[in-house]
Parts: sequence; structure tokens; C-alpha cells
Amino acid sequence: MALQGTGTELDPYLITNLTELRTEVTNANAYYKVTQDLDVIGTDWEKEWTVCTIACLQLDFNNKKLRNITTALGHDVFKYNCINSKIINANFENITCNKHVFGHVTSYTTMSNLTILNSSFSIKWNGSTFGYGLFGVINTTVDSCEFKLKIYGTVTAVFWSDKYFDRCHVNVTGNFTLLETALETSSGSWWLHICFFRLINRGTKIYLTGDATINIPPDYPFLFFANGINFAYPSYGYMAYYTQCYIGVKCNFKLTSGTTFGSLSFARFPSSGYWPPANFVIAEWIKNNDVAVSLTNSERGKTYVVTEQQAKSSVYLQSLGFDVSEVV
Repeated sequence: MALQGTGTELDPYLITNLTELRTEVTNANAYYKVTQDLDVIGTDWEKEWTVCTIACLQLDFNNKKLRNITTALGHDVFKYNCINSKIINANFENITCNKHVFGHVTSYTTMSNLTILNSSFSIKWNGSTFGYGLFGVINTTVDSCEFKLKIYGTVTAVFWSDKYFDRCHVNVTGNFTLLETALETSSGSWWLHICFFRLINRGTKIYLTGDATINIPPDYPFLFFANGINFAYPSYGYMAYYTQCYIGVKCNFKLTSGTTFGSLSFARFPSSGYWPPANFVIAEWIKNNDVAVSLTNSERGKTYVVTEQQAKSSVYLQSLGFDVSEVV
């Protein structure tokens, strides 16, 4: 079928129904725009959302909703057949996802960059032990998004990206098991650990809230924010580019007994003896079975536990060494 529009940024192809979304978003160099809310209720995909392969330069949901999807077991919500794409202004509502929200027809490392901006996701997620977190595309940039996640089953890191994850609010509920992932060190060796966020580049602001039970295999260290190796920013240490970052945490996450938690580590390895500038500001930290988790505050970690009011004060942040112009 012929879509309205020419596929340019100023005159995008218009998606007016669910069938067009599933079958007509196929041009990797084109812009697309959704014109109305899309709901699977009453359609052929109401019972089970099967593979939906798309390609586009940008898909603008225009603040419209995509609602009531339940993916088939082992299926992504969308599978890309291009290497660069952008999703903007989307509202994914009441999605039950049994693999990833996004994937790629070849592999989860094939895309050079998937960018997700100004969007919201209300998702019940069972990652089914598939890797690379909720989004499933490792080269994903996420900015100014809201997540309401109910997690169940057995998953790896909830968010896993080699790009940016900025200015987002993540609310988590559920009862789920986190599996170990391999974290590469500057020496090229691998360290097995459990993590919630496995990120490489800087996060400007992350708000984390929720009330969930996290089941973890015994004898593994648990890092909420784990850094992968990052050779692109050696002056900031191979294990981190977490800097100038405000992470507000207000949640009660219960962990299984025997988990190595204790002092939450933001360890970073310096290059040529150079330590990065001030690292984290944390408003209200995680409670483990109603006991506040201790933190290590050192030159290596530069972690500050402050009140919410202090965290919102540019004057106060500046007193800790933050470049407040970078705290968005």
C-alpha cells in the first residue's frame, strides 16, 4: 500500500494503522510518523504479537500510544533491519514482552546506534535469559525517557548499553532473578558479576525507584551500576565514564541471602594516575531488607550521599566539585 508523505524529515511517511506499522516501515533512509493511537485489541495480533521487522531512519510516534501487545515467546516487539535508527515521542503502554523491546535481524551488536528519545514504556518483562537487557541492542542511546517495569523470570542486566543513558526515571517492581554477566577489565580479563545497569558512557541523571525482590545466585558480587571497559575515554579510567552524574535512588529492593552487597562499589581504574572529577550524587540510597546499604566514599569512588534538596542545589553540587553546567 502507498503511504502518504514522501519520507523526508519535513514530510515523513504517515502511519495510520497497525498494519502499516507492521508492514510498511521498511526504508532505512526514510522518516515515518504515527498519526493515531495504535491498539492490538480486536486485531489479528491481539493474542500474540509475532515478529515485526522494521527499517527507518526515524520513527516518530508523535506522542501516540502503542498498546496491549503480548509478544510471542522468544520474540522482540520490533526487530530492526538497518544499522541506524531513532525512536522518538513514543508511549508503549501495557506491553508484555518475552524477549526484548528491540532487536536486530542479524545480531544485537549489528546496529551502530539506536536512539530512543522522549518516550515512555509501561512493560511487563521476562527477558528469558536472553542477553543485552530490556532493549536488546547494545548500541542504544536513551535520553529523557520514563520506564515503569514489572520484571519476572530470569534476566541479565536490565539496562545494558555501550552508549548513553541520560535523564531517565526508572520504576521497578516484581520478583525476578538476575544472572551473572561478564565485565571486561583493563587487563583484558573478565570478571563475573551481577548488575542492574551495565553501562559504559556517562549518565547525566538517572532516577531509580521501586519495590522489588531480586534473586541472585550466591557468591556473586552485586553492582547496581557496573561499568564496562571504555577505551574511548582513557583519561577517565578504563572501567568508567561515570562522572558529573546525579543518580537519585529511592527504593526498597530485597536481595536474596548470601549476596555480596555491603559497600556498593563504583570502582574505576585510573590511567597514568589521573582520577576523574567528582562522580556520583545519590539522594536516598537502596535499602536491603530495610537496612541502609553502606557506601564507600574515596578518591576512587567520589560518591556523595546527600538529601534530595541538596542534590537539586547547583551551589551545593558545585561545592562537591561538580561542573553544574553538565548536570541537566
